[in-house]
Amino acid sequence: MSDLIYRDELKRTIKALVSGEVQQLLRIIDGQPKVDAKIERHGHWIVHERAEEVFGLIIPNFECSECHAWVRPDGRGRWCLECGAEMDKKVEY
Repeated sequence: MSDLIYRDELKRTIKALVSGEVQQLLRIIDGQPKVDAKIERHGHWIVHERAEEVFGLIIPNFECSECHAWVRPDGRGRWCLECGAEMDKKVEY
């Protein structure tokens, strides 16, 4: 995951530089405070009519609306195991 930094602090530090050396600039960027951020994904399960027949039972397949991973009903839960999306998005039909 990428680090997030405070742009204004970085600009102030760069403006204070006397030397234009790239390595020094890179050390300054690496030394900037990082933001502890979490990318949140929200999705819903898409029910597909294409289903499997197991022991005479029709079992539907489900697809994550965010990463499009396919799961069977026993793998379907509140979270997508592939991308981590929380399945709480409201869907209007």
